[in-house]
Amino acid sequence: MAAPARSGTIRFSQAGTANVRDIPSLMAYDVLRQMGYTVEVVPFAKTALIPAALDKGDVDFSDSNFTLISTAVAQGAHLQMVANKQGMSFAFVAAANVTDCRQLDQQPVSFSNLQSVGYMLFLRHVAANCPGIKPELVLIPESPNRVAGLAGGQLVAAYLDLQEWVDLQKQQPGKFHVLVDYAAEFPDTIILPVTVRRDWAKENVTIVHDYLRALLEAQRAVIADPQLLADNIVKYLSIEPARARDWADAYLKIHMLSLIHISEPTRPY
Repeated sequence: MAAPARSGTIRFSQAGTANVRDIPSLMAYDVLRQMGYTVEVVPFAKTALIPAALDKGDVDFSDSNFTLISTAVAQGAHLQMVANKQGMSFAFVAAANVTDCRQLDQQPVSFSNLQSVGYMLFLRHVAANCPGIKPELVLIPESPNRVAGLAGGQLVAAYLDLQEWVDLQKQQPGKFHVLVDYAAEFPDTIILPVTVRRDWAKENVTIVHDYLRALLEAQRAVIADPQLLADNIVKYLSIEPARARDWADAYLKIHMLSLIHISEPTRPY
């Protein structure tokens, strides 16, 4: 007997432009649609706006960064992390002549915002390796815009999405290198928790389970079949196949596409 069709609308936040780490989520949305749900993706230009929108009920699921969600919870937001996406899909890239973080003193370096996990980890790296330096911080949203700053010489270092770093190496070989390898230096970092509003989750346990199951199955599928990930990069991001395969290989190499610690939404936070 076929399973009964699901119904209802599920709203997911989308921070900025979708990228490779969003592919399993995009695949899961299609599975939910096939089950009968209406899926809406709500875009946000600034990730800092997402926790408040989730708490108010403007969206139902978020994978906003851990720092922002934790801060919101500490300030009284009724949110619960039901799963965690582990691993850093970013690199801190610098001009080739910058070989030590001490050389960043008084130099322009860029992050998306000061609440990002990447910036917090950069501060830890600085404290351990070059305490006392004071880089000139330039806040630039969206990784491609930071690439432009590097390529144009306005920045000496920047926090980049892995896919932008893959492209930059091909476009300007030898001109830049990874100064802080987040995946290697901070391998167990939890960066993007799947978060819900606590009361909503208690009333919609089936939806939560359906999404997490679909997400986990999508992640397992692309990990098991790298070509499937590349094909879905082409499908969802409209990237040419050769470039998509380069991106897929880079993300799978750092084991970014993994989901850990699924918890029941009826349990306390």
